[in-house]
Amino acid sequence: MKLNKLTKGLFAATAMMAAGVANADVLSEVSIDVQNLQLSVFADAAGTTQLFPGDGSYTLSGVGIDFNGTSVSTTLNGNGDNDGYAAATQDPFVPVVFNLNSNQSSSLASVDSNASITGNIFLPGGADGMTSSSTDVGGYNFGETNSQISNSLQAAFNFTAQQDAFVQVSFDWLFDVLVDVTWSGGSGNADWAFEVTLGEKCSGIPCNAPAPIYSFDLNDDVLGASATGQVNQVGNPFAGNVNGSQDSGLLELMGGKQYELIIVQNANTSAASVSEPMSLAMFGLGLLGLAGAARRKAK
Repeated sequence: MKLNKLTKGLFAATAMMAAGVANADVLSEVSIDVQNLQLSVFADAAGTTQLFPGDGSYTLSGVGIDFNGTSVSTTLNGNGDNDGYAAATQDPFVPVVFNLNSNQSSSLASVDSNASITGNIFLPGGADGMTSSSTDVGGYNFGETNSQISNSLQAAFNFTAQQDAFVQVSFDWLFDVLVDVTWSGGSGNADWAFEVTLGEKCSGIPCNAPAPIYSFDLNDDVLGASATGQVNQVGNPFAGNVNGSQDSGLLELMGGKQYELIIVQNANTSAASVSEPMSLAMFGLGLLGLAGAARRKAK
């Protein structure tokens, strides 16, 4: 069958659409960046005399530090990759430095997940913690990323010069999320969490812990919304960028009592891109019809 120039051009357009345009492109990314997270201890309720662990004004006993669950992972079309923090940390006053990363890519997709901690909450400048996840897919691809920091410090505060003292929890934070579908047939999702809690350690069975003396929850206290963003329609992105600073004020600590500081920080994404065979077939039939008409007109 001999094809004229118009028919050849229409078939070429169909092939180009099959190769790329008919496939969804989805971007899903979320990050939580926490900076200068610090526990400052003071001898008085006015906060005029700060105590430092290095000057012998207080010590910690019964220390337990747990980073279990701090990890990153990615999945791209069923292929998994991960990284975790497994180093033993015994001294609560030694700066911590680690950076976890997991990433994979193909010609039409990429997944990337990161988690890092730098510094120490008891030292000037405090500690920084970051979790981020990004999934970007096109063609026939599915990706998923998970980034999480799970940090627990348990200790009793023992003050040299007085029975009780006061602690201040302070930090800055930045939250950023985007879920966007740029061609129909795809879907993306992001979910997240950031919580800081300080209170007496639970004791006894059953465990009857007093209410925390301080707590912060990004979703409950700031965003006031569901901790997830899901998009499956073109032109309806889910986006947000929020930042803030937190200061607990001065909170009383009882000398010799066991306290627990828990920090939870998660950033997770997923995205799926699929073709639209019906739309492609209809487009192809339309082109064939135009080609036939053009051939009849040429006769």
